[in-house]
Amino acid sequence: MLQWLRRVKSKRSFRILAMIGVAILSVGLIGSFAIWSIPQFSTSSQANNQTPVDPSVQYEEMENRISELEASLSENKEDPKVLEKLGNAYYDLGFQMFMDGADSALALAKLNSALENYEAALELDPENVPLMLQAASTAASIGNTEKGEELYKQAVELEPDSAEAKMYYGNFLLYAKSDFQGAREQLEKALELNPEEDIKSSIDALLEQADQLEAAQKEADSEKDKGEE
Repeated sequence: MLQWLRRVKSKRSFRILAMIGVAILSVGLIGSFAIWSIPQFSTSSQANNQTPVDPSVQYEEMENRISELEASLSENKEDPKVLEKLGNAYYDLGFQMFMDGADSALALAKLNSALENYEAALELDPENVPLMLQAASTAASIGNTEKGEELYKQAVELEPDSAEAKMYYGNFLLYAKSDFQGAREQLEKALELNPEEDIKSSIDALLEQADQLEAAQKEADSEKDKGEE
């Protein structure tokens, strides 16, 4: 399991990585030889060992937040920040429902709405790379890997000196596309940029995972070939 995922500090970074995890779970892109560990959101009550919040209450609160943002958007249609917040609200609800084992079709519909709002925000703020990474990961989470890769490539082109952008793109190539060589290229380029220690640790873990997954894939292919002889 990728312990580095649990060490992600920012909510934005956690959201991006969690999105890719949802992508793998929702569209079945990963084989039995690999496991993606996704931590669930924790409420303050859970952190204090109190009774967990009723999911229906959480969903209602999240829906209310969405309604508030949609009302705000009606007055600020050209505000990319409001659109991004609305996208985040839809994503948080969809992801929480998915992790709770709720209606998967409804959860994916919420993630679709998240992507629509992210893309609308990008039309108004086309060089916002953090937002572009969120949109890319959300696209992957609903199985639209073509859109996801398109957005990742744009992010890397816009910020060629961003180790994080290359790390997230490499992460996507590794898990969503099983492109081991492509993933290594992005991750190694990220290391060449001398990233901060936490980012470097994450990249090192991904490179190690790429080696393990590729070895497992080769072994599985070899066993399959033997079975067909």
